[in-house]
Amino acid sequence: MRSRYSAYLLKNENYLLKSWHESTRPDSLDLKDDSTQWEKLKIISASETTVHFVAYFTQDTLNKDKIYALIENSNFIKEKNWQYLDGEDVKTVQLTKNMPCPCLSGKKFKRCCATDL
Repeated sequence: MRSRYSAYLLKNENYLLKSWHESTRPDSLDLKDDSTQWEKLKIISASETTVHFVAYFTQDTLNKDKIYALIENSNFIKEKNWQYLDGEDVKTVQLTKNMPCPCLSGKKFKRCCATDL
């Protein structure tokens, strides 16, 4: 999971496709013009085949105050290597400082994960 996050951060399309299971893998990715700036990854929980995470990002390089969270349960399958299969309960939310933090800490976003961004 962390390696795929890093690949998105570095816009490494080849690695993302290689680490994606062939049954759900798209034919191609085009991240060259993607304005997403990945800021932080927080793993909420993990089992052998599933990772529940929050990935924080901005999209407008001129307005860093707009912070978003991608929240997902990712499913993986092991063949030769671990490969991303699909995501469940995927949602993207724009965060405000006074809302509950999406990492499920019970704190407000401004007192929790926002302090690291």
